[in-house]
Amino acid sequence: MLVLDYAVNGSLRNYLDTNVKLSWLDLINYLRSIANGLNTIHANDLIHRDLHIGNILHKGENSIFNNACITDMGLCKPADYIVTENTKKKCLWHFTLYCS
Repeated sequence: MLVLDYAVNGSLRNYLDTNVKLSWLDLINYLRSIANGLNTIHANDLIHRDLHIGNILHKGENSIFNNACITDMGLCKPADYIVTENTKKKCLWHFTLYCS
């Protein structure tokens, strides 16, 4: 079981839908926070495989330097994971569901 902090505004997508004007400082802080999350994932020899704006949670205005959290690690695999024809089909199926 994985327990995360409560994300006040849900996903970053939901937050940006209601707050379209962000300062450059806000954008840089989001990028820094996302990059730190990816660095942590990659430092553990993992690949997320499903990173998009809906899988990034907005943690709130008070979290200036750590305002985003990467979630949905369901498709996460080890960096040395071997892709087969069967797993390619499963990945395409998940992507198709997300797009629709």
